[in-house]
Amino acid sequence: MQDPLTQLGTRASRRVAAPAKLTHGSLFSGVGGMDLGLDVAGFKTVWQVERNRYCLKVLNKHWPDVPKFTDVTKCGRHNLDSVDIISGGYPCQDHSIAGKRRGLGTPESPTQRSGLWYHYLRIIDELRPAWVIVENVPRLIHTADIDIVLSGVEGIGYTFWPTVVGAENLGAPHERKRVWILCHRNNASSAAMPANPEKSKGNI
Repeated sequence: MQDPLTQLGTRASRRVAAPAKLTHGSLFSGVGGMDLGLDVAGFKTVWQVERNRYCLKVLNKHWPDVPKFTDVTKCGRHNLDSVDIISGGYPCQDHSIAGKRRGLGTPESPTQRSGLWYHYLRIIDELRPAWVIVENVPRLIHTADIDIVLSGVEGIGYTFWPTVVGAENLGAPHERKRVWILCHRNNASSAAMPANPEKSKGNI
């Protein structure tokens, strides 16, 4: 049985040449779907954080030389290199319709799974990448937790552009909608920012 990334085709055949390698750090990597996409875009993944054993086997196959970390609560500026972009889909179980819908909790009393968002936010604040991509289930935008996430990134100096994109929008034969939040550090270069960020901000 092929692993998920092999089914998508070899990375080498899909990679796009870039004049300079921008660097990428991957939180809650899973099998590396976002990592693969950023590889295609010309980024170099320099670290990955994932604890699932099967996912780690897939990551080790496709990114054998990239350092792996298995405990996000013990990651930060002391052991993760600075990067241009951090991506990650933090656990969705406490947001999902199929779960118990406990939400994020609070920084002092986070939920066991989705509450790991607070470590995601802490790592962003410690490393200060120019860009961040956050992914989660669409139910997130129908709860008060979306305000916690967005006010969190805004509070540490980032502008955000949330949107909902489904797999069907990209040509897949099935519907799989996800919330994507693109964040940009306010004091980083604005050359690649949207032409009208005030119009885009917070528009779901």
